[in-house]
Amino acid sequence: MARITEIHVRNREIRVTRRTAAEATWDSRFFSLRTYDAGAEQGIRLRGEDIQLDREQAIQLRRLLTAFLEGASCEERQEEQK
Repeated sequence: MARITEIHVRNREIRVTRRTAAEATWDSRFFSLRTYDAGAEQGIRLRGEDIQLDREQAIQLRRLLTAFLEGASCEERQEEQK
């Protein structure tokens, strides 16, 4: 498990090599996202990746996802962070 304390925007190549599923859960303090082994869309086996966001970082993630959904480039978001 890793609690995300900061989200940095980086302009790096994204390579997708496999597909998988994720499990989301939350309580009043944290949002948690766990991924399954590639190909385990039925949730047979959890993978080691488990990220947890507090409200502050969840708000930051929402801003980044909104920028992505609205078509903003990563470079634009990176410049805004400076």
